[in-house]
Amino acid sequence: QNKYFDWKNYLLLAGENDGEEFEQKLSLENPVPSKALLGTRVFLATSTNTSFKSLWHPILVTAHAEVREKPKIVKGSQPDQLNRVLDCSVGVVLADSSIPDAQAIRARQLNIPIVSTNWLVDSIISGHRLDYSHCETFAHDYIPSKPESVQDK
Repeated sequence: QNKYFDWKNYLLLAGENDGEEFEQKLSLENPVPSKALLGTRVFLATSTNTSFKSLWHPILVTAHAEVREKPKIVKGSQPDQLNRVLDCSVGVVLADSSIPDAQAIRARQLNIPIVSTNWLVDSIISGHRLDYSHCETFAHDYIPSKPESVQDK
């Protein structure tokens, strides 16, 4: 669109909330919601962050993504239910650093990219789906390097 956006509009508060405020902010600024992820199936993956789904699911829906989640395992059911949800129809796995090994292995077997929430936010802001390798912070396991201080030199 070749438009510059005021970066102050996209500052997020420290900590996590339910994502509703961010979703409302996006819809107020952009009367037509971003269709950056239209037609993209996204699998949400985390093992330790209980609010991950509630935070990112509505944002993905606003960006017109189809969200897939691991079903709850019912007692007595087949343990391999993951294969029915995380299959070749999934376009990308949105994960944090605590993605369960089984989900990461399955995604790699299917050559499905595993990305961080930075990829999602940047894609929404830019208005189109960014390349998964565009920035190193898009990796789900990215750890920022410690900046060198004057004392270290």
